[in-house]
Amino acid sequence: YDIAELEEAAKYFLNEAKKADDRLPGEGKPAAPGFDALAKQAPDGFHSLVYDRKFSVFANSTVPVKKLSWSGYFTSVGTTGMTVSLTGESAVNPEVPGVLMPYAMCHEMAHRISIYADRDANFAAFLACTHNSDPYFVYSGYLNAYRYCLKALQSFNSDNAQAACQRLMSEELSHFGAEINAIDNFYKSAERA
Repeated sequence: YDIAELEEAAKYFLNEAKKADDRLPGEGKPAAPGFDALAKQAPDGFHSLVYDRKFSVFANSTVPVKKLSWSGYFTSVGTTGMTVSLTGESAVNPEVPGVLMPYAMCHEMAHRISIYADRDANFAAFLACTHNSDPYFVYSGYLNAYRYCLKALQSFNSDNAQAACQRLMSEELSHFGAEINAIDNFYKSAERA
């Protein structure tokens, strides 16, 4: 992708995240639902992909993901979750920031259905989040897609890319600055370790 395409994609994801944010219940930024409630809701997006969209590749076990033990250690190395292919168990770090949690759950569920490459599991997680009936999942999916586009733009070492990042970040800060910082700080904990 070139810089203009990435900026356009990031704007799209940012606008969709704003729409999802408007559908969240409560005033301001509501707290993320608890781990168990999110785990119970996570299969909904995969169900929609399979039965509404007819994408059978996403047929999945609806067993909720588990809480990853030793969360302190996994947080220190920036691990959001893991899936054990031998047993089919998916677990997510309960210390993951709330806005990242639905996305992380869907990512691990994608691994559980044999989508092994992280890049592909990220795409599956995005699809599952954005097809979930819960607006918090939709919000998480679009916000994380925006973040990936922004990180890709930041990897370009050019004035045009940096200018595009500044335009996006000025729009982002008014709506999503705290959430993006929480995600970035979670991953930075691994860099500090």
